Amino acid sequence: MTLDLALRDRDDISGLRIIDPSCGSGIFLVLAFNRLVARWNADRKKSPSVNERAEALLNILGQLRGVDMNLTACRIACFSLYLAFLDQFDPADVEEYVEATRHRLPNLLVADGPGLKKASIPVIWKRDFFDLAEEMEGQFDVVVGNPSWEGRGAGQIANRFMETVPGLLADGGRSALILPSKIFLNKTDKFQRRWLKQVTLDTMAQLADYRFILFKEAKCPACVVSFSDGGPAPDHKIEYITPKVSRVDLRDGLIPIAPRDRKWILLSELMDETREDPMSIIWKTRLWGTPRDQKLLDYLFSLPRLSELAALVSKRGTTGGKRWIAGQGCKPRKSKPLSEPDRDLKEFEDWSEEDCFVKPSSLENIPFVRDETCIPLRKHFENKGYLLSKLYSKPPEALFTPPLVLLNQGFSAAAYSDRIVRFQHSLQSFSNPNGGDQESLLFLTAFFTSRLARYVAFHTAANLATERDKVHLEEVLRFPFFLPDHPEISWKVDQTYKRIVKMMKSEEKRIEISARRFQRDYQRRPNTLFNDEEAELWKDQWLPGERARGGPFRRSIDSLFSEYFRLTPQDIALVEDTCKISDMGDTPPSLEAALDIPTLAPIAEPDDLEPYASMLAKTLNDWSSGPMKTVATGSVDRVIGFAMVELKQARYEAPFQPIARSSKVLKAAKRLQDASDEEIGTTLRFQRSGWYFDGKRIFIMKPARLGEWTRTTALNDAAELFAHISEARFSRKA
Repeated sequence: MTLDLALRDRDDISGLRIIDPSCGSGIFLVLAFNRLVARWNADRKKSPSVNERAEALLNILGQLRGVDMNLTACRIACFSLYLAFLDQFDPADVEEYVEATRHRLPNLLVADGPGLKKASIPVIWKRDFFDLAEEMEGQFDVVVGNPSWEGRGAGQIANRFMETVPGLLADGGRSALILPSKIFLNKTDKFQRRWLKQVTLDTMAQLADYRFILFKEAKCPACVVSFSDGGPAPDHKIEYITPKVSRVDLRDGLIPIAPRDRKWILLSELMDETREDPMSIIWKTRLWGTPRDQKLLDYLFSLPRLSELAALVSKRGTTGGKRWIAGQGCKPRKSKPLSEPDRDLKEFEDWSEEDCFVKPSSLENIPFVRDETCIPLRKHFENKGYLLSKLYSKPPEALFTPPLVLLNQGFSAAAYSDRIVRFQHSLQSFSNPNGGDQESLLFLTAFFTSRLARYVAFHTAANLATERDKVHLEEVLRFPFFLPDHPEISWKVDQTYKRIVKMMKSEEKRIEISARRFQRDYQRRPNTLFNDEEAELWKDQWLPGERARGGPFRRSIDSLFSEYFRLTPQDIALVEDTCKISDMGDTPPSLEAALDIPTLAPIAEPDDLEPYASMLAKTLNDWSSGPMKTVATGSVDRVIGFAMVELKQARYEAPFQPIARSSKVLKAAKRLQDASDEEIGTTLRFQRSGWYFDGKRIFIMKPARLGEWTRTTALNDAAELFAHISEARFSRKA
């Protein structure tokens, strides 16, 4: 893919000068050599002699350069190129060439040291690339590589490669690099703006969903960027490719790109310094988000933010003038550490070994901290081998003082606590250091457990659906959130707020009654903390049942928050699809595991198309001003894995109708769809939208997979279809 993007749109690649500034074992140079040789072969009108072929291939080797600081890697790169060179000849041809010319394989290595000879063709340089960059300035048509990912933040070595590589390019040259995604998904605005002024970024392929499939040993997800030297035009658009794992066998070499996963981002939007949010939000929201999601997120982020009410806790526990403070829990110290601490350890002081300790797993589907979900701090620390007298870090006591809200870092669970609890940094809390505020914090707990909050986290948090299940507190503070008395909220939310708080209190009471009943049935006396046998009993019997019974409560909470934030039925569909489908299947660990993710679940029956077809027809009818209505029918061929929805006009609206359609029709539709795909090199296949117009009928054809036929897809398809129809009508009138 990297080489394909570097060579994209070049009709003639012969004669190109290509460099890999961090060549390692030389994989990109071998690929480039093979491409150049294939082009040379294609240009020959007659079969060349062995000598002619050898001389031509040696010249092609001379077009390549590789740089690496590791001598072993350089030698492997030379060996790889020797193999690629010899692979172009039959064994007998090699013997004939050596006997006729007395030539041996050329020395490709440029390196200093005892016993090392001068290179006859200086291809692989054992050097520090940054020491060579100035003398190589402007010499290459293509720069391709996978630079080191060492370092963090501004010290990331890849950043330095990104800023140095453009200088190597000749006029019209292009570079393509594999980079850690975090360069663009973390808070790196200053670097990004500087770099985006230096180069013209043509394409970014964000490969986060393929992280564990393409790069099994990678420390973080990768992206591929293709760019040229020199500042871009003011109206420049960046092609943003975000492929999702599909059922295509990667041994075929092609990664399919669905139409919804090929987007364009205005450079001016990225460079807008008046934006409140970091540039990473733009890249992340387009990773999984559709244009319709973008509209919803734009609306949500026009509302007041949680940061108006809460601030990250200071070392002194002050709020910075905000109502609440937020921060992470403590960091214990191992009893037998492997190294000396880099700071003074903190004394327990007012902490007790018998304090309630909460683990992240205790928050799962129970929105309240209870005795049954706690264990003594002493027991947890002993089980983990932590010191019982000192801590590596000890946040201000206000973070542990009720009332407070606990939130796990994966943003999958939250719980309200009305008691002092201890917890590690894998949990974080929101509290009012002045005490009180029970109802508001109950409301905040409910919000954190809602699908709407998860939707925002999924689309905006840098690590979710890319690297790991972690949402930073700074990202949580960006979430839309307000209380009923906010002056910018024009609609009435008081009653909805009160209903949510009342539901939280009722749910807490229901759980309390359930716990007492369980204790009574097993003749257990109420205890503050349970012994091991009783704790296991609660864990194995009461907790699972209680978590399962929380479903109706959570659905009611979701409905009320939709009302509180004034979400439309279409908005609700976006939230539900994201949480039920996209969020449940991102970054699969293997192709085998991907077979079970919701987005790739097969559509087996025409009835399964109903949510998509009904949403599509209703949306088009809502937008239409004419007397005719759109009705939809649908069919599926399970054998070939293809589905079709037909839209046609009628006098009256009608429910979706599943129909049986000839297998020949669907097979022909699939062939037509496959033939319309666009391939880039040997690795990328851009799929076209499967829409076909036949008079007043529209046929929509796609693979029979759930991810292709969601209500979210219907909303986006409706927008594009409506725009197409409107444009066609305007053209006819003109």
